[in-house]
Amino acid sequence: MKGGPRKTARLADPHAGLLRHIEARMAREGLAAELQESRSERWASATFTGARHRFHFSAIGAGAITGLERMGQDLGESDFALPDHIVADIALFKRGDGLGFDVEALTVEAH
Repeated sequence: MKGGPRKTARLADPHAGLLRHIEARMAREGLAAELQESRSERWASATFTGARHRFHFSAIGAGAITGLERMGQDLGESDFALPDHIVADIALFKRGDGLGFDVEALTVEAH
């Protein structure tokens, strides 16, 4: 091949970046929580590619309920600086046990 082998651009994985943003947001809201599980799975539509992200947390300590309410109010309006990706959707869902909550996000690759 003329000019050598082609290099394929490798996009940054947004999962760890999302977790950092979520943890920073929790700290600003005074919400202490333990990450119980997180996962990411590839996602594609006819025009976009990206991933679905799920983070399962358990809130701990005094003020957890208030912190959860504050965090969930405008999480979708937050600015996420993720290299090569755009956060298309993000939401916080409280689980039935009162202190458990999930953050789910959809990221798309920015080309």
